[in-house]
Amino acid sequence: MNSDTQNNLILLKSMIQKYGTKNYEVKQLDQILSKLFKANILVQITQDNRIIYSQDGVILRMQMINYNYASEQIQDTSKDFELLTNKEQINYLYWQGEYDQNQQKGGKWTVIWKGEVLSQVGGYYRYGLKQGQWCELIMNYWRNNRYQIYEIGEYYNDKKYGKWIYFHDNQKISGGWYNENGQKNGKWNELSDGFMNESQVIYIGEYKNGKKIGIWNILYRWNKNQPFKKIGEGIYDQIGQIKIGRWIESSDDLFNRSQVLYFGQYKVGQKVGKWDIYYASEQIGGGLYDEENYGNKIEIWIELRDGFWWDSKVIYCGQYKNDKKVGRWDVLFKRTDSFSKYEQLGGGQYDEKGSFKFGSWTELSDGFSINSKVIYKGEYKNDKKVGRWDIYYQETNYDQFKQTGGGSYDERGEGFKIGQWIEISDGFENDSKLTYKGDYKNGRKVGRWDSFWNWLGNKKIAEGYYDEKDSIKVGKWIELIDGFSLLVSRIQR
Repeated sequence: MNSDTQNNLILLKSMIQKYGTKNYEVKQLDQILSKLFKANILVQITQDNRIIYSQDGVILRMQMINYNYASEQIQDTSKDFELLTNKEQINYLYWQGEYDQNQQKGGKWTVIWKGEVLSQVGGYYRYGLKQGQWCELIMNYWRNNRYQIYEIGEYYNDKKYGKWIYFHDNQKISGGWYNENGQKNGKWNELSDGFMNESQVIYIGEYKNGKKIGIWNILYRWNKNQPFKKIGEGIYDQIGQIKIGRWIESSDDLFNRSQVLYFGQYKVGQKVGKWDIYYASEQIGGGLYDEENYGNKIEIWIELRDGFWWDSKVIYCGQYKNDKKVGRWDVLFKRTDSFSKYEQLGGGQYDEKGSFKFGSWTELSDGFSINSKVIYKGEYKNDKKVGRWDIYYQETNYDQFKQTGGGSYDERGEGFKIGQWIEISDGFENDSKLTYKGDYKNGRKVGRWDSFWNWLGNKKIAEGYYDEKDSIKVGKWIELIDGFSLLVSRIQR
């Protein structure tokens, strides 16, 4: 076996070791709220060169790492092995094309989406390299008409070259130029990573050989029928890509009901001094960054939870020491009316050394909002959940929190769920009070699981089985459709 082959095999092995089987965070679209939220899936890299995406016992996607045993080469490693971060693309996006006799991509390649050919998307390969005009999907592409975002331009020997343009909902949103080295150059209008219909944030500024320089402006509009308005700005040094001086930055997931901005100073690319957080022109949080150890948070901070928006105003209050949370941290929530104040609903302790949670904690659910007030109570040990954890739900602002589920984590501190659990659905709220009952073994669902709808009584409406080995759904299942609620009380058989 030659050295190149051996290096490729070592690379493949290192990939498998690097990823193995682990939880992976992806973006998922709530089409009713026109908002992205985070979802956890399981990604497994197998010994037979497969990438398997799964969620709650269902395999979402199975993809081969393109390894050519004849030539003992890994083909298109960087492309084929790229992990997808968009839940809808994981479910539905596949590329279709041909390989030449050397197992390199050649000719026309197009996208297949849920069995449909997207003929306008794709382009041509020659000897495994992209050539000529291509139409590509951005990371935030969703098939729903309002979220179809493309970029169109030329490739030369697999490098972007010349003018590239963004299109959203059939509307051109500028773009910029690439030089002969495939680097962005000159003036650019860039889309934010979270760009979508109600989160249209763009950045306008200059590139020099692939690095941002000078003044960059941040613009936002609610939808395509409105003009872009400036909401922030800042400066990069002339060397490139290093932020300096005063900045006004937008949150990563800014949209019409979550207009969060950050005000503060950069020094040599790191945040320093006082930073303030504003929501709808009102200061609601902030804190200090160390003036000597740049970028390290210190002293008292008020932070916004990921996904902060008008009906999910959740903040964290506590202290940092050398960029690590220490001591007591409180979790507070504010209702949507203008007269309400933030009220404490949860919190707990961090140790003084490693920012580890310990002792008794009350935590809010990821989807906590005015219509889904769910909290979890239990114990942490060395930052891992242990023992009994209970789930509570508050129907209205005037009701007490009532227990609606719960179960146990192993006492060894591995963070594994064990024994019988009653869990709530991801979209658990007033009109969709769904719970699931079944058993865990070493953190995996096993055996029979039943689904209950708690509307005018706790009625069993669905069931199914997980195998004992891989926690994959097996046999006959009755499953609920996405968005099951009082208004959509149907089931799929």
